[in-house]
Amino acid sequence: EGQKLAVGVEQASAQAKAKASGLRAQVEAEKQKIEAVANRLQAEIVTPALAERDKLILNAKAEMAAYAATANAELDQLELKLKILDKGGAQARTAYLLDNFQAIFGPFAQTLDSYPADSISVVTGSGGARPALTAIEADAVASARNSMIAGALEAMTAPKKPAKP
Repeated sequence: EGQKLAVGVEQASAQAKAKASGLRAQVEAEKQKIEAVANRLQAEIVTPALAERDKLILNAKAEMAAYAATANAELDQLELKLKILDKGGAQARTAYLLDNFQAIFGPFAQTLDSYPADSISVVTGSGGARPALTAIEADAVASARNSMIAGALEAMTAPKKPAKP
């Protein structure tokens, strides 16, 4: 009976060890499955997304470098142009303005449709007794006087309408 008990204890101990080893093996297998799924997801989802992100970043940097290079070239060209105009004096600046009149004043002229007017008075602002108020309207009093004269001339030259009975 003592031997039976000892054999039973040994069998139970061996079975418990075998069961524990089996459970450890199952746990290890599950860990390996988890690692395999993580690696598969890394390869299928994360790595392509990171690659796409890096590609977009590099494309944006390349585009930014192209803009920066263009802007720097334009700035260098403008700096050289200004030096040449400065060396040429007032006549060079006048010649430049005449040669580039449309490019300089074209954008401004395109905005004039936003300000409808029936008539336009050109006032130079030179030689006047009053200082200019704005670059567009050199003298508010002279402008008002021009408008009054234009209104009076229009009233005098307009055909008279017959009176209603």
